[in-house]
Amino acid sequence: MMTEIEAAWVAGLIEGEGCISFPNTGSKGYKYYTVRVTVTNTDPRLLIRLRNLVGGSIYPHSAKRKKSAWQWWIGGKNVLPFLAQIQPYLIGKREQADVAIAAAAIKLSRSNVHQNNKIKQHQAWLSRRLQELKHELPSLADVEMDTTLNPTM
Repeated sequence: MMTEIEAAWVAGLIEGEGCISFPNTGSKGYKYYTVRVTVTNTDPRLLIRLRNLVGGSIYPHSAKRKKSAWQWWIGGKNVLPFLAQIQPYLIGKREQADVAIAAAAIKLSRSNVHQNNKIKQHQAWLSRRLQELKHELPSLADVEMDTTLNPTM
């Protein structure tokens, strides 16, 4: 369990360097959705600290770059408690975390049970919604009018 300061630090890292996704993965015969949170960075010390705080795994990142890069990721049954703990500290990716939390909760409640069409459709919608949120940014005027972010109003 992270302290509040650690959870806020991790949330900041996810805001700036992270990705929250719910991709449809798997082989030809078996496709499934899984919630994943990743952070890619060229400094492995940052990712090792992250892994020491919350678990997850670190792998070399294969993108063609001048510098070597690594990717930390967390998924499966560990992603729901992780997202729930950092969610209060997220700003730009809070809605993405909300969608991912809903998706992870469905996934966990349906583990080891064949998914019916309604659940698959809902998972597909959640996956699309998460992609849409990555491209929806508020205008500066909208943010300035948001009293939750600007308490002086």
